[in-house]
Amino acid sequence: MKVNHISSRWLGGILAIMPFLLGGFFEWTSCLLSILLLILLVRKLRQSKMLRVSLSLSGAAMAALPLCYLLTALWAHDRGMALPGFFKFLPMGLFVLLFLQEEPEQRDAALEVLPWSGAVMMLLCLPLSYLPAMDGHLLVAGRQAGLFEYPNTYALFLLLGVIVLATGTQRNWYHLALAAVLLAGIFLSGSRAVFVLLVLTAIAIAIFVKERSVRLTTLILLPAGIMAAVAYVLVSGKAGSIGRFLTTSLHSSTLLGRLLYAQDALPVILRHPFGLGYRSYTYMQGSFQTGVYSLQTVHNDFLQLMLDAGWVPALLIAAAVVRSLFRRGNTLRRRLLQAVICLHGLFDFSLQYLSILLIFAAVLDYDNCREFKIKRADQRFLTAVAAVLTAASLYFGTVTILYYVGSYSKAAALDPYYTDALVALAIRQGDTAAADDYAQRGLELNRYVAPAYRIRAMAAYSQGDMANMIQYQKSAIACAPYDKMLYTDYLQMLETGETLYTQAGDTQSAAVCREQINAVPGMMEAALQNTSRLGWLIDDKPDLTLP
Repeated sequence: MKVNHISSRWLGGILAIMPFLLGGFFEWTSCLLSILLLILLVRKLRQSKMLRVSLSLSGAAMAALPLCYLLTALWAHDRGMALPGFFKFLPMGLFVLLFLQEEPEQRDAALEVLPWSGAVMMLLCLPLSYLPAMDGHLLVAGRQAGLFEYPNTYALFLLLGVIVLATGTQRNWYHLALAAVLLAGIFLSGSRAVFVLLVLTAIAIAIFVKERSVRLTTLILLPAGIMAAVAYVLVSGKAGSIGRFLTTSLHSSTLLGRLLYAQDALPVILRHPFGLGYRSYTYMQGSFQTGVYSLQTVHNDFLQLMLDAGWVPALLIAAAVVRSLFRRGNTLRRRLLQAVICLHGLFDFSLQYLSILLIFAAVLDYDNCREFKIKRADQRFLTAVAAVLTAASLYFGTVTILYYVGSYSKAAALDPYYTDALVALAIRQGDTAAADDYAQRGLELNRYVAPAYRIRAMAAYSQGDMANMIQYQKSAIACAPYDKMLYTDYLQMLETGETLYTQAGDTQSAAVCREQINAVPGMMEAALQNTSRLGWLIDDKPDLTLP
């Protein structure tokens, strides 16, 4: 097959640019990338008239991931968010397909852009992060977060760049400068997990890299990076990020919290082997949590994958990683990149960032490749499929970017099944009837939305419908049992209802309100009794005491 290397240049460009699109965390960034990849794929296949696929474990895992996200739309607990989830992970499958059309040497070359991309982001974001408008974006709780807006994933991305540099074949002074910049960025992120991984990586390089210069450089750069970061803190007077390293402990609330999230998620995973669907966990967690937390993801990439898409893609990916790590002939670079991403994924959600997911996909082992000749009819079919996927990506990309910029009404109008937009509209509506309508529509798609139940309860209360108020508020409490405000609001509405019914001479209805008032302490005690040992050890302990 005659190789056209134009797509190889695009592969490197995608790996370099995606981190600057907020790391590729949001669905609209995935949709943009899908459109680009579909265009490149159609062009590539028309030129070569050959399609190369990998019949390996890695190939099966990368194909199963978006496919299983698509299948969950049939049984997802949030039917409105399932399809956006498929389009979030679709680019990964398309990227791997385009990736396979290149020769192995061209695939490896695409990784060389990572240190440059990381260094540019570090040097760009560091001065900008101290602008007041960037607080909470480039700078999060005093920690450098880059354009990822999340320090831990930002630090992981920089570490991947360090690994590429350390395992490269070229040694120049600017490679050392790049490494120093990346290391300083890691320290300023305050990511304790990545710092541990950095030390382990340095040890691995010192053991397995034969070149003495590389070992010596590693031993010099690591303490040099630490000293540079400390010097920056001393000059700037901002010690928040560096200070985190001094509080690293097996008993830290951060670690215990992650163990709590995993403890609560595992029984759900066992009960739902085919997954809950994309974003279902975000709303469902309150119904099974045994401690006080509110998360978008479970802070464990593999558990999150099983929660979303089921056991099949998670087990395939785990098996592919194990096979790739221990395959004879695999490079140290690939092994280190795989190991670091997977180890970090045990305690965080970095694979929810498309830029990290693409790097992960790029370093898996794709053997057993087969080439298939594309006939004219096949070309027409593939072009038609690409056109449909492009149109759908454009549609969901528009919906999700409207939601991202705060145009919730336009997002809901374009996609009436977009749960996040409906819930946002319900919360922000000043008109009770309109808020109730949005809340009802949201609950038709997802029966675990606590704010929607609360809004429906308030609407029923405003209409004097105490029976429905009681029903909806109890449902809200069941979805968020640690939310103290739900109990206090419930008591206030019941007490007002009891007073009004008593004044009206409706003793039966007043008695119902009194009965429900008396039941509230028992509801709160049940939530406290359900709290696990880990739930009492983390910093955010349950507070359900009544005034």
